[in-house]
Amino acid sequence: MTTQLNRECKPASAQLAIYHPYPGTKLYYRSLEEGFLKNPFQHHFFHGKERQESILEQNQFPKERVMQLYEQFRSEFNKSY
Repeated sequence: MTTQLNRECKPASAQLAIYHPYPGTKLYYRSLEEGFLKNPFQHHFFHGKERQESILEQNQFPKERVMQLYEQFRSEFNKSY
């Protein structure tokens, strides 16, 4: 897991981003096909928060869990992004 690797490596700094499917990419179209992206125009309304909030709807990895892990990583490594 990424968190464990960071614990072992003890980096001076770390960057954290949440996956964001950009229009025109293969993963964007796959996200649409798989039903993970409910609103194909949602990226127009993200106002610079892409990679800081999840826009994908996945039963096996809900938005709430993504945000929980995001905040856990940030707090553990005491970084403000």
